[in-house]
Amino acid sequence: MLTALDQRDARDAQVLLERAGIHANVLPDEDSAFSISVDSRDRTKAIELLAEAGLPRQPRSTVADLFPGDGFVVTPFEQKARLAFAVEQQLADTLSALDGVAAARVHVVLPEDNGRGLIREKARASALLQYRPGADLADIELKSRSILLNSIRGLASEDVSVISSPWSEIGLTASAARQALTSATTQPAAADKFASFGSLFSYRNLSILSGIVLAAAAGLLVIVPRRKESR
Repeated sequence: MLTALDQRDARDAQVLLERAGIHANVLPDEDSAFSISVDSRDRTKAIELLAEAGLPRQPRSTVADLFPGDGFVVTPFEQKARLAFAVEQQLADTLSALDGVAAARVHVVLPEDNGRGLIREKARASALLQYRPGADLADIELKSRSILLNSIRGLASEDVSVISSPWSEIGLTASAARQALTSATTQPAAADKFASFGSLFSYRNLSILSGIVLAAAAGLLVIVPRRKESR
């Protein structure tokens, strides 16, 4: 069904299909690639599940692909691009090792001067962190900022951006994730609605009911003496 997959896509696709009750066979191909096959009866459902989960992922060109570094002359721009790419990869691996972080991506702009001590380009860094359920986001952001600030020369605190995003487990499709999010946000709202309704009933209606009872009691006190006088 799918061919020329890398190890990560092949593993994630197999997990997704197996959790959906579809048996998937993963076979090695040439050039360290993999292929996945399923029963013909499950083919349509498998394609829908993989497409909804965004598998296989679109291949991205890396700096190593754009600047292989095997030319006779290496330009300063190429050297800077390869250095920035290496720093990004190292920082992403480091941030991924933090407790509660499932995956991390880092983008950096390395500082540059004009050779006379004047800054032409300020250092900047941004990180996208995907956190696991129950992770301490405040602790993750504090540690990740500290790592970035101490890893890049001349980087100021105001030039660091850390974005946190929940990690979606393979096998939880987009529709299921939306449904879980909707139910999680709807239930508290419904609870608040019933709570406010209950409080409204408790205070307002009880006060009205008490007034009615008191008025009826006062009427009886007035009517009973009059009946005695008439006798």
